[in-house]
Amino acid sequence: MLFSRRGCNLIGFAACYAVIAIAYFYMEKYLFLNPCPLCYAQRIAFGIIGFFFLLAAIFPGGRLGGKVHGVILFLLSAGGAALSVQHLYLQHLPNKPCCWAAVIAAISNGLF
Repeated sequence: MLFSRRGCNLIGFAACYAVIAIAYFYMEKYLFLNPCPLCYAQRIAFGIIGFFFLLAAIFPGGRLGGKVHGVILFLLSAGGAALSVQHLYLQHLPNKPCCWAAVIAAISNGLF
C-alpha cells in the first residue's frame, strides 16, 4: 500500500535522494554552478535523512519503533532546516560574504 508507514518512508527516501541528484546533475553539471561548502553540508544532511527514511522503511517496528523513527527523523529534519535557513540568511546579506567564511566567523565568535 502506497500510503502505509513503509510507503511514506520510501517516498521520503526517494525524495531526499532525488534532491541530491537534481543538485548534482542539473545544477552542477548542466548549469555549471559551483557549490559552496554549505551546499555540500545540505547535501550531506539530505543524505543522512534519506538513509534514516530507508532504515525506517526496512525496519518499521511496532508502535514504539514508529515513534522512535519519527522523533529521529524530526530532529534530523529540524537540523537540516536550520542549516538551510542559515544558508539563505548568508546568501541574502547586503555585502554578500562567502558562505563558509561567515560560518567560521560565527563559530569562532561562539554563536553556535
